[in-house]
Amino acid sequence: PRLVNPDKLTIQTQEYWEREKKERYYRDDAKVILPIRVEKNNKERALRFMDALVKLLKYKGHSFVKKNHEFFIVVDKIEMLLDLREAKTRVPSTSANTTSDYIPTGEFILKIGQYYKGKEWRDGKIKLEDLLPNIVAKIEIDAEAEKAQNEENRKHWLKWEEAEQIKKDAKRRVDEEIEKFNKLLQTSEKFSKAQLIRQYVEAVKQKAIAENNLTTEKQEWIDWSNDKADWYDPTINKSDELLDM
Repeated sequence: PRLVNPDKLTIQTQEYWEREKKERYYRDDAKVILPIRVEKNNKERALRFMDALVKLLKYKGHSFVKKNHEFFIVVDKIEMLLDLREAKTRVPSTSANTTSDYIPTGEFILKIGQYYKGKEWRDGKIKLEDLLPNIVAKIEIDAEAEKAQNEENRKHWLKWEEAEQIKKDAKRRVDEEIEKFNKLLQTSEKFSKAQLIRQYVEAVKQKAIAENNLTTEKQEWIDWSNDKADWYDPTINKSDELLDM
């Protein structure tokens, strides 16, 4: 059977293949073409199958996108890798340079998704063309499941972020409290030391008075010392021309 009213992607793929035939080193990574990897004699069948798949998916409201040279189906914002290849079988090599050769079998393998999420369909008693409704249904089911999982992951992530924010806020409050306490401790220590200076100065003064030895020089020292105590005392914070520089 021939292609009937081919999809735009199918036409682009045909045009790309035709240009490849004419231009030996032709390559256009920006061109969006169908992901088909089969032997030359199976290209027409592959093109018809992919055309039917694309049309059915578009009819169901889905779209396609190319990213990093790979082709994805987009179902409700969920992107699923699409790839059609021809199966090969390994046989002993006829060349002295390799141990094995890989011979195309003519059987198609369609893969949807990546890694552990990937799902494959292979030609068997039932050809891929007859599995199209099942394939599209599976794509939609898997997309819905992934969307639900993404939503669960999003909720889990939000809860984790909320818990982390609570921890950060608690730590910030503790840090602020410690900082305030340390300032209080430093201030009270300065106050205590200022009081200690005054007590010492007063003791020196009283001793000088008792010994009738309160000289002008000693009085100047007493006044200087009391000024320094007032400067150091956080409850007074007297200015000091030199120490405030």
